[in-house]
Amino acid sequence: MPEVDSKDLRKEQVNSRLELARERSRSARDIESRVRDECKRLRRELQSTAKNISDADDRIDSALQKLDELGIEYFEMKRTEWELSKKRARLRNSIKRLDASFEAARKRQDKASERLRSVKGLLSLAGQKKASAEAELSETLEMWEERYPYMGPESVDVTKLDSVKRRVRELEAELRASGEVDMGVLSEDKSLKERLEFLSHQLEDVGCAMKDLKRFILETDEQAGKLFSESLKRIEKSFSSLFQRLFGGGEAELRLSDGEDPWNAGVEVMARPPGKRPQHLGQLSGGEQSLAAISLLFASMEVAQVPLGILDEVDAALDEVNLRRFSDLAREYSSRMQLVCMTHRRITMERADVMYGVTLSEPGLSQLVSVKLEDWD
Repeated sequence: MPEVDSKDLRKEQVNSRLELARERSRSARDIESRVRDECKRLRRELQSTAKNISDADDRIDSALQKLDELGIEYFEMKRTEWELSKKRARLRNSIKRLDASFEAARKRQDKASERLRSVKGLLSLAGQKKASAEAELSETLEMWEERYPYMGPESVDVTKLDSVKRRVRELEAELRASGEVDMGVLSEDKSLKERLEFLSHQLEDVGCAMKDLKRFILETDEQAGKLFSESLKRIEKSFSSLFQRLFGGGEAELRLSDGEDPWNAGVEVMARPPGKRPQHLGQLSGGEQSLAAISLLFASMEVAQVPLGILDEVDAALDEVNLRRFSDLAREYSSRMQLVCMTHRRITMERADVMYGVTLSEPGLSQLVSVKLEDWD
């Protein structure tokens, strides 16, 4: 009986171990199945990730190519800007040279005119001397013919030849007694004629130079007028944009008082604040005039690309709202140019980088004080 029980017990132990092994096998198969499923999922994710990486690489390549194109375009724009700056500098130098040439030609013209007046005076005096000499010569010839008429060779009596010779000697003696003849009058007349011919050529040269100078002036006026018109249009465009920004709407424009003669014409500022009709700048209120003038000032500085701007209490007549708009605009423009603002307004001071003030440390002794606002943040 005990042997049977021992066999049954071992059999149950073997069965339980077998069942445990089977359970472990099933668990292992389940784990293997899950691992395979996980491996498949990871492969799919890996493939998706690889595809995403490939797409990202393509996008990066496209972005780099576009960046290269933008870099080339930026380089071309900077080169164009540099060439335009060189052309503008050459035009300015040409205008200066033309102004200098015009001034020199004007001085030469004044000298030539003065010399011409002097020559005309000399010619008039020489003409008077010549007319006087011709009258005196004519009078002398008439007197000679009257006193000693010549009757021809047949009227000469050969028998009186000795008396004629004696009379000739007497006349020669009288001629010597009358004094020396001024033979320099004829040479002076010849010299004056040569001088007149020389000055005539000089006058023709001056006339040709004046024609060339007038042509240069017309070409310079045309080029300068073109530059002035283009600059005026650019200033008007920027002025209208800044006016609408500071006023919150409206419109503004610049007009020439005389479109046919821009050199003698003035520039009229026409503005229409929101809710009002177009008016001349002088018809606006004090604050509106200040705000419109600020718009025009910043537009002019922007077009001229000035490196430094000095504003002397331009915000004195502005209210709080417009003062904030002005200070924001000044802060924006300070990133591309240096602005020096004289002001007593707190909002404008808050937008500054550095403040300078003058105080009386002692009676009669002033002291300059500077403060960097970034040190107080």
